[in-house]
Amino acid sequence: MGLKLKQRKNDIEATIYSIEEITEENMKEALNVLKIGLGADVDLQEFYEIAKKDSILKLVIQDPYGMKPYFANSVFGRTLLAIILQMAPIKEKL
Repeated sequence: MGLKLKQRKNDIEATIYSIEEITEENMKEALNVLKIGLGADVDLQEFYEIAKKDSILKLVIQDPYGMKPYFANSVFGRTLLAIILQMAPIKEKL
């Protein structure tokens, strides 16, 4: 089974492919793992409200806005995290 992720403005397009037939159960499991890996269900609004008022945290949230915390507790989770982090934009400051 393979996974291809593509950023579409504020959304992510995910394509799942496999040599074998992908069942509805496989799709649900893959979607669940992807949501966890991307932190899609994590609400950071309260954190950003606090950070905007703090002199140090307001600088921290400018570039990585929208990044989510993730705890990788398995080999698959760590692999997923490594792949997702490769998608994180890096902006060089001059």
